[in-house]
Amino acid sequence: MKDNERDEMLELLTKLKESSERQEAYAKKQYLASKITAAASVAALILIISVCAFLLPQAKTMFNSINTVMTDMETITNELADANLGQMIDGISQLVSTSEYSIKQAVDRLNAVDIDSLNSSIQSLHDIVGPLSKLFNY
Repeated sequence: MKDNERDEMLELLTKLKESSERQEAYAKKQYLASKITAAASVAALILIISVCAFLLPQAKTMFNSINTVMTDMETITNELADANLGQMIDGISQLVSTSEYSIKQAVDRLNAVDIDSLNSSIQSLHDIVGPLSKLFNY
């Protein structure tokens, strides 16, 4: 081999060595990036699991409450549908009318009472009972 070929070969080996060193440095950077990505993925997974473990019981409680409310609403709706509101209102109206008539009759009877004669009768009764109570020592 000639010196020229040897120099070329040496230069080629040097370039090959430099290229290999650059590839090794790049591989190290990729390895570090992979480690960072893996750590971030694990942290995200832990965060997601923690959030799910905290929120799922609350969501279950909320859904149970919503289910209870919906059941109650359905029951109330059925009861209102079964109730004959028109008949109830008519019954209340009749009750009010009957009560009004009875109160009017009672007021009329009270107004018909002669208070003076009632007072006179009470005084007469007192006059009669007074001597009787003295007789029986009361």
